[in-house]
Amino acid sequence: MGLFGIGDGKVDLQVANLNVASGQTLSGTATLTLNNDVKGKQVIATLYAERTEITEKRMENGMHNPVRRNIQIYKKTQVLDTEKVYAKAGSPYQYKFSFVIPQTGTYA
Repeated sequence: MGLFGIGDGKVDLQVANLNVASGQTLSGTATLTLNNDVKGKQVIATLYAERTEITEKRMENGMHNPVRRNIQIYKKTQVLDTEKVYAKAGSPYQYKFSFVIPQTGTYA
């Protein structure tokens, strides 16, 4: 959700609807609340999807154990704010985001 030093702040996400299908829009608000001033490169939102595949089975201790690997199938990033000093006095910062869910079979 973010990269901060311990105690610098937090990010809260509010999503309008988590039950979205291919072609529909996932939208919401990210609220950045700071406890200290933070020099940041940018604020981004990323929609990321992966699937897990069983690639083979290995014999261990007399049992066939599946070998799983995660494969990225989609990644879309939106820049919500640019490099600056994010001041505690200006917090909370609110950012709207919106992603169209890709059609089934769409890959990164």
